[in-house]
Amino acid sequence: MRAVKAQLKKLEAEAYPPLPANTERIQHQASSNTPKHSYSHINMEEATQSAMKEQRKHTQPGVRYIYSDGSMVNLGKAKCSMAFAVVGEQQPVIQGTVKGFASSIKPELMGLIAGIIATPQDQDVCIRLDNQKVVKMFNDIVVNRRRASVRAKLRCDYAVEWAIVARICSERTGSTTVEWVKGHRGDKWNAAADKAAKEAQALVGKEWEVRAEDQDDLRYTAKMAGTTLEIDTRQALKMQTTRRWHQTWRSLKRHKRSIQDYEGTDWLGTLAIIHNNKPVHTFFSSQQDTRLRSHRIKKIHGMLPTMDALHARRPDLYKDDQCRQCHATTEDNEHVWLCPESKEAHDEIWKDGLGRIDFWGEIATKHYNRERKKRRKEGETEPKEIGWVATSVRACKAALRRIIQWPSTEDRNEGYTGDEKW
Repeated sequence: MRAVKAQLKKLEAEAYPPLPANTERIQHQASSNTPKHSYSHINMEEATQSAMKEQRKHTQPGVRYIYSDGSMVNLGKAKCSMAFAVVGEQQPVIQGTVKGFASSIKPELMGLIAGIIATPQDQDVCIRLDNQKVVKMFNDIVVNRRRASVRAKLRCDYAVEWAIVARICSERTGSTTVEWVKGHRGDKWNAAADKAAKEAQALVGKEWEVRAEDQDDLRYTAKMAGTTLEIDTRQALKMQTTRRWHQTWRSLKRHKRSIQDYEGTDWLGTLAIIHNNKPVHTFFSSQQDTRLRSHRIKKIHGMLPTMDALHARRPDLYKDDQCRQCHATTEDNEHVWLCPESKEAHDEIWKDGLGRIDFWGEIATKHYNRERKKRRKEGETEPKEIGWVATSVRACKAALRRIIQWPSTEDRNEGYTGDEKW
């Protein structure tokens, strides 16, 4: 019986060989899929790759300090572009452009990767950049990757890129550290990196892109509309929900009927005003919040319960549509804001709003002048001192009316008819 069991066990082992341990399997895949210390983790221009290979042949004694910076222009527009640059005392300038989900982190992260792979494997390197978020994520996701949970690895923005950074750092024999430097504070190398990153926006060529298949830490990545999600999946779904409800709301027939310049309306700003900067996906609600939201929507669409609407709706209760304050003309949605009897109340509202703006402006001005004195003590060029000038209620009201082309009696007295744009 023992001989039969031994024979069966031997046949089973031959038919189903045991899988290697998890760490052994990862090491085997890493050595088989990608040669160590190669550039196949990143897709880039061949000329840049050749220059970096030549640079990696020269190891310097001590720690090599490299400065990296990113640049992003036209955020929120179709022509949004991101670029980065890497400079240093012993580091030739490396520039590149990136694509994907636009944020200030993406170009800074690609600059970090470029600085690491441009350094010899046995060289201790310190990357210095002025983005605190990237430095924190490097320490949390890369340095402490063994202690980081799977949830933390997956839910961070640009999870695949950080997995590539972790693999590149693990392949190096030299140490890799990342430090934060305060931007625009007289550091010549930080200023050089900032200038080179802005100049990189004009580059035309192959954009830098990581190869997700070269990392074996994250087994799954989420996709939406055929594109890999570079941000947290939950956050992407929340943004999708917000945009879907926003699109449904703005597509209502009554909105198109009541809003004349439908295509020229800033709908994102409108949604933020209506919901008091509370995203739709928070599901926050209260009686006060509901009343304020309803009031804002009625003001935007000209649906306030004015006397002309109430008289048309219930002529048995409202005998006429005259304004109950001035008793001079019909009360409609425009007369609510132009009634001479409510002028004092409107002025008080304007004064309260402008008072808050003046308060914030004075605080910002004092903070700027205080920083100005600090820079002067540090030997920098003394910037000009600024002062906050409070504006008048009448000037702000006139400017707002000119923006929306809505002349008032005050403007007519000055000869303004509303035909020209402010």
